[in-house]
Amino acid sequence: MSAFFVVLNLPLILEKYNTNKKAKNNGNSNNIANFNYMNILGIIYIVLFYFWTAQIIINVLSTTLSGLVASYYYYENFSEGYPTKFPLLSSLKRAVIFSFGSICYGSLIVEFLQLVRSILIWIKSDNNTNVFLTTLTLFSETILFFAGEVLESFNKYAYINIAIYGKPFSIAAIDTWSLLKKKQILIIINDSLVNSTISVAAFGTGILCAAISFTISIISSDFVSINFLKILSTLAMGLVFGSYTFNNFTKIFDSGVATTFVCLASDPDIIKKSEPELYEYMREKYPEILT
Repeated sequence: MSAFFVVLNLPLILEKYNTNKKAKNNGNSNNIANFNYMNILGIIYIVLFYFWTAQIIINVLSTTLSGLVASYYYYENFSEGYPTKFPLLSSLKRAVIFSFGSICYGSLIVEFLQLVRSILIWIKSDNNTNVFLTTLTLFSETILFFAGEVLESFNKYAYINIAIYGKPFSIAAIDTWSLLKKKQILIIINDSLVNSTISVAAFGTGILCAAISFTISIISSDFVSINFLKILSTLAMGLVFGSYTFNNFTKIFDSGVATTFVCLASDPDIIKKSEPELYEYMREKYPEILT
């Protein structure tokens, strides 16, 4: 629904904004007066719901994958088997029906920070000659950026609790906070290792895509009149899109590793029953995870 209103109202708001921006540059005070608070609220509404809708979609998919991994952890090696024939569809149903409100609520908190950051960037761009205001907005933007990153990491584990136990967001947040206090350094190490691995692999994929794009450009072009600007543009596009695409697809592994970590920390007896050899190995090598 929010995406529908974004598509419906965005052209009108942008047209009104551009008209008043031109009037401001031309010094037309009558048209400037028409740029009232409703226009500003309209732009804020568009930005908020755009980011909110995108974040909801990402978090629904992440929660679905976490539910699938948790189903494997709890049911794979037991004689009772899975409680449903299609675990992925069952996890998706729980995410979009039973836990959808919690996902929307958690996404809104993060996107409110994104909205405030967007407003600060807007203020900074319109007042780039004011050194004090530019410095203040830059400092505030940096603080909000790190706050948003921390909150996103926190929400990732909260959504895992929602996917596993079906708890409301408020209760899942409390349980996540308890887990963070208990396993704080381990969670940081886990996220750092996974993110570093994904980032390096994404960069390598980007370089590979750039090399392929470069080869295709050289083969398809005339060697007499080679357009170096076109080749550089092709290299940049291959690097960016290759890295971006790989990074998005490998979020599946990030969700899977984080879910496995939460399952091990919350219910280590499950793996003790299903995989006793793996449990003994982890108890010897990584006892802090199971305690």
